[in-house]
Formats: sequence, structure tokens, C-alpha cells
Amino acid sequence: MNKLLQRSGKILLVLSFFVAIKVSAQSFASVKPVQSNEVGRDSQKEQSLNTVLKEISDRFDIKFAYDLEAVEGKVVDMELDGDSPDDILSRLLKPYNLSFEKIDATHYVIYAEKGSRKKAKRLKKKRTLDLVQSTVAPMARLSSRSSLEQEELVQHTVSGTVVEDSGEPLPGATVLEKGTTNGTITDANGMFTLVVSDENATLSVSFVGYVSEEIVLNGRSQLDVVMFPDITALQEIVVVGYGTQKKSDLTGSVSSIKPEEIQDLAMPSLDQAIQGRAAGVFVSRNSGAPGSGAEIFIRGAGSIQGTDPLWIIDGIRTSPGVNFNMNDVESIEILKDASAAAIYGSAAANGVIVVTTKRGQEGATKVSFNSYAGITSPLGLPDPLNTEQYAEIKNEAFDLAGESRIQAYADPDNLPPVSTDWLDVMYGNGNIQNYDLSISGGNQASGFFISGSYFKEEGTHVGSDFERYSLRANSDFSLGDRVKIGESIFLTHSLRDPKNASNNSWIRATPALPVFDPANRFGGFGTVDRQEYQYAGGNPLADELRTDELRKEYRVGGNVYVDVKIIDGLNFRANLGGNFRFQNEREFVDTYLGGGVAPRTVATLSQEYDENLRLLGNGVLTYNKQIEKHKFTILAGYEAIRTDIQQYTAEGSGFIGNLDVINGSDPDARNSSGQDLSDRIVSQFGRINYSYDDKYLFTANIRRDGSSLFSEDERYG
Repeated sequence: MNKLLQRSGKILLVLSFFVAIKVSAQSFASVKPVQSNEVGRDSQKEQSLNTVLKEISDRFDIKFAYDLEAVEGKVVDMELDGDSPDDILSRLLKPYNLSFEKIDATHYVIYAEKGSRKKAKRLKKKRTLDLVQSTVAPMARLSSRSSLEQEELVQHTVSGTVVEDSGEPLPGATVLEKGTTNGTITDANGMFTLVVSDENATLSVSFVGYVSEEIVLNGRSQLDVVMFPDITALQEIVVVGYGTQKKSDLTGSVSSIKPEEIQDLAMPSLDQAIQGRAAGVFVSRNSGAPGSGAEIFIRGAGSIQGTDPLWIIDGIRTSPGVNFNMNDVESIEILKDASAAAIYGSAAANGVIVVTTKRGQEGATKVSFNSYAGITSPLGLPDPLNTEQYAEIKNEAFDLAGESRIQAYADPDNLPPVSTDWLDVMYGNGNIQNYDLSISGGNQASGFFISGSYFKEEGTHVGSDFERYSLRANSDFSLGDRVKIGESIFLTHSLRDPKNASNNSWIRATPALPVFDPANRFGGFGTVDRQEYQYAGGNPLADELRTDELRKEYRVGGNVYVDVKIIDGLNFRANLGGNFRFQNEREFVDTYLGGGVAPRTVATLSQEYDENLRLLGNGVLTYNKQIEKHKFTILAGYEAIRTDIQQYTAEGSGFIGNLDVINGSDPDARNSSGQDLSDRIVSQFGRINYSYDDKYLFTANIRRDGSSLFSEDERYG
């Protein structure tokens, strides 16, 4: 990535270099065309090199940049015939130990070879970086000299180094005195020297792909600057299985979703937030109930047993569900095809979604608070019949069937006095609110990110809501130049009161049924005579409110890692993590009478406990090597996953008094069941990425999995 950024940086440096040439005309010869139409034997004899260069500039409509001292006192007395400026310059400059570099079609830089063929070859290889170094630094020096001729100034010399956050030097970084054109760039070792006009001057340090820094000298003459990658520059790097790659080097189909695309969405879950954000990824939310999830199809359905993709969050296999704070997201990559997802084996049959959470960065501690609130309303609801319309339809139906009309609706002039709009009773406006607080910071040796959030949604359907609390802590520590350790820990707790799954009775509930009836000693809900109304349905509101359903879920997990740089290009990373989920679901249906049904005289209770524990560990060895135009990345790893699941269900009925626990039920009306499941998976995997000249790419993946669910003879594949 550094080389890519360097190349981008060189282009921008060249552009800024020519701007500097225009501003500081006293330091450089920014050649302007003169009246000359021919460069030949007569025009070249006994002319200064500077004059000849001006005539060449006019003839070919090109511009030169060079140090005046390099051409001063040099006289041209040779024949300069030629069809191109390159041919003429090659013969013109060689006797004076000068060389040139063509920056673009109209700009050339002339520099001294210093009499060394080997050095000239090195300069040619380093191209624009060395050219700008050999010209911009003299520009600052000469500019200061010419300024002193005009007025007396106090000068201050400052030296230093510019490195990236890993400690590697950053050559080609621009160091500029703020508010002036006085500047230089760092050499191959990241070092620079600059004469500034004031010991309290402000230096601006910048490099393409890194966050710019501004430093006030405060009298210092030595300065060490650490630069960190810019988030926008990191967009060029995507997270793939067990590593990262330049997007231009990918052979598989990978879609990236920027965090700013989803952070302002009023969505309770990450799976819903990515809807419409990536090509080939279809997200379907089957229910608008609070706390409901979504189905994700990556390039169509991959299995009749399910379509859920494999989720990897900070290296851990875990589905975010509705228990993930979206403001913690740093990057999202969706691996869509076999080439991209094969490193995860058969588990990736439906695609892979890789999520990376935020980490601390060097600098002052930052506190961020984000909050939103809103109103939700149901859409597309039908327009129900009132009692008069309902009676008319019923009478017409029974008349056409040749049967006697329902007694309650038989006389249009004597209809029941009640006309209930059950959609209006069961649905209304809901609300949503979210509060997120995060703190991050760090220094050269460590970084931290801590966040906490609270989310609540009250549904548009009566008696439905969802509430979530979440906490995350990420930290990283550098132990010297080669070892880095860190951890990611999260804790979530959610409460969900779902809409009663069986409550669709409002579809066929008669509008002649009152909502409440104070005379009803079984709960106070409205009823009608079953025979007179021929109505055996329930009271929809009673069905919902007399069912007390609550789902509690606790999730805790995370991982710790150690990253070791063994030698240049060879890196080892070990990761140990876990994801533990504890869920308790309870449904209590109380006694009541509502609608035209017989009284519900027996209460029932169903309670389910679900415990899912997963441990994961892996070690990955990565080797990067570049030989001229050939680039190799070789990855090999080992992974082990252990999953233990326990589920218990208990049911009871016939409760005494208000004791709504299993022990309060009739001992003869209790039932329970349970199961223990266990799975062990061990895997070996590898990947080879090869690139030639950044044009021809090759990727090969292999993975071998073994599962305890199969017999010993058929365990691996």
C-alpha cells in the first residue's frame, strides 16, 4: 500500500512543484517563450545555455525547471538539429554533466548528474521523487537568500524525520511552512531540513493517503512526526478472509460499504442497514415488528436449508442479529463469489460478510455522542367495514345462499350500537430512539475505543417493543517495533416483547364487538353472544394483552490477538476469541373471556432457556515478497472451533392464584424437555496471491475442514 501511495504522492508533488516554480521565479528559471522559430547551427553558436533552453522552449512549446546555478556560465557552440526536444536535450546537456527528466508532455526538469553513471541510474529509477528533492530544496534555500537581499529576517533551521505509525520512514512527505511557499520533502529515510522565517512557525506535513499534521515549532529545531493512514485512503484496502488486499489486486467479487452510509440510518440491526448498499445483495425484512431481523440473499438463494451468510466480526464467527451497535462499524466487506469466500470453506456457501469495528488512533482523546429519535407509522393498512357495511355484506351472502340471516344483523334498522375499527385499536404510531456515546484516543504505543449505546423501539402494533443495551471496548498495544497485542470485548442485553404470533384475529373480527365491557369479570374485555352473532372468534385486544411474552438475551464475547513481525515480509498473527449467548424466552397466557369464545379458565406458561457457547482460535502466517514486477502473498493458517449448545423447555398449566411460575402450576400438568449439542471443527487453509506488473493477477485458495459430526472415516474434506 505504501508504494501505491508513494506513486500517487509523486504525481501530486510534481503538480505542486510546478506551482512552486511559478511563485518563486527568483529561485528558478521558469522559461517563457521568446521570439525564435528555428534552432540550428547559426542560432546556437556562442550562446548561453540558458538562452538556448529558452529557444527550445519556444520552438516545442514546452517548459523547463532547473537551478540557475546549474546552467550559469555554460556556453553552447554545437549544432542542435533534431525533430524532438528529447533528442536535442540529450546532445545538448551531456557535455555539461546534466540530465533531464520528462514529467509530462510539456514539462521537463533538468538536474546535475554529479559525474556518476551509477547515481544517474538510481535517480532515473526513483524518478519524480529524487527530481523534486534535487529542485525543491534548493528553491527554499535560494528563496531565503533572495529575501534576505530585500529585508532583514530572522531565520530558524529545523530538521527532523517523518514516519508512519508502524515506525517505517515516509519518503516523499511534504513539509511546508504554513502560509508560505517555503517547503521541502523528506528523503528516502524520511528525513528533512528546512529553513523557516520564525522559530515559532507552523509546519504543515502531508502525504497522500495520510492525515495531514500541523505542528507549531515553539523554538524547536528537531522534530519527529508520526503520520497515520487517512480513513479515505484505507478505502483502497479491503478486508478479505484472514487478511487485507488492495482492491485493485482482487480476483474475487467483493463489495465494500462505507460506515458513513449506514451510521445515520434509524435501523435496529446491521443486516437491515446494508439493504440496497451493495450490488448482488438482497435484504428482505419479513416483519416490521420491533427487534425483528432480516433475510440476506447474496447472489440468490444458496440452499433450501437457509440463506444466511457467514458473519465474521473482528475475526470471530458470530451473527450480529439485532444486538450490534452500528456506530461501532469501521468497515464492511461482502465476499460474494467462490474466489473471495473459498478461504472459509463450505460455511461460506451463502457468502461472507466481514465486519471490522473501530479502533483507537493516536492523538487527543475524542468524545463522540450521537442520538436520534423518530415516530413510526403503519402504512398500507386496509380500510375495514363498519357495522352497517358488515351487516349488509353478511345479509347479502346469507340471502344468496338461501339461508336465514344472522340474528344480530338481520334488521338493517336495528343493528348493534357498536362499530369498532379493529385496525385503529390494534395499530397506532410507534417511536424509536437511540443514544450512542464513544470515547477514543491513544499514543504511539497504544490506542483505545470504548462505546456504549441504548436503543428502544415501540412498535406500531399494540404490545410490541424492543430494547437494547450494548457496550464495547477495543484496545491495541505495541510492544516494541515487532510485536502488537490487542483485544475486542462486547456485551449486549436485549429485551423483546413481540407481537403475538397467532394474533391475526383482527382480520375476521366483527366490528359489532365492543373493545371493553366492564361487566365482564374475566378481564373486562368486550364480548358478544356467540349464538346471536354467530361469532366464535376472540377479542383481538384481549388476545394480545392477556398474552405476556418476553424474550431476554445476553451476549458477551470478543477476542484477543498477538501480531508478530518475524522478519521483513513475514508476519504471524494468533487470535483467540469467543461468543457466548444466553437466551430466556417466556410466554404466559392468562385466563380471560373476550369476543364470542368460551371463557379461558386455564392459564398456561411456556419457558425456554437457550445457551450457545462458541470458542475459536486460529493462527495465520503471512509472507509478502516483491521481486521487480512480481509480487507474492502466501498465507497459511490453522483454526479450531468448539460449539456447545444447551436447550431446555418447560411448560405448565393450572396455576393457583397469581403464581405465574412453573412451580405454581398443577404438578400433573407440567412437561419439560431438553437437549445438549456439541460440535468440534478443525481446519487448515492457505492462499496464494500473485501479481505481475499490477496487471496480471492469480489467486488460489485451499481449505480442509474436519467435523466431529461425521464418523472418523468421513470426518475430513
